[in-house]
Amino acid sequence: MRFFILILIPVFLSACSIFQPGPVPVSFQDKVIEVGQPISMSPDQFSALFQYGRQVSQRELTIWDDYCRVRAERSEPSNWQWTEGRYRITSFSWYDDLCTKRDCDLVQRYQLETLSGEKAAEIDCRYRYAFGDPWAITGPHFLSPEQLDAVLGDYFNIVAQ
Repeated sequence: MRFFILILIPVFLSACSIFQPGPVPVSFQDKVIEVGQPISMSPDQFSALFQYGRQVSQRELTIWDDYCRVRAERSEPSNWQWTEGRYRITSFSWYDDLCTKRDCDLVQRYQLETLSGEKAAEIDCRYRYAFGDPWAITGPHFLSPEQLDAVLGDYFNIVAQ
């Protein structure tokens, strides 16, 4: 039993370190994310999904392609429309999720600081990569501002600060 506990302690400690936020990627430094088009949410939603440049529902989502979830900080359950806001990325983290024998989903989390408008908490983006990709050995390839812009479409704009 003691041996089992000694083995589990490093595993738990390393798992906790995965979710520690790190520095913002260079490509996102000095950038601000702005709401560009109204985003509607029903009373039971606290986040919105985006793929192919449009807002999608969970049923419309294609999990094999890049997508992002933007989480809002709202307290009251009512129909709500996100009409304005400016946000700065304050930290960044990533982890692999849903791995199979051939590929993995990479999750990138951008913590947001609200500069103006509705409060937002974070953007989680997922994309799938194959283990045969050349960079899979050297480290993950993060979404560029242009790729993130393609996923979010006109709903959010990434601009210089």
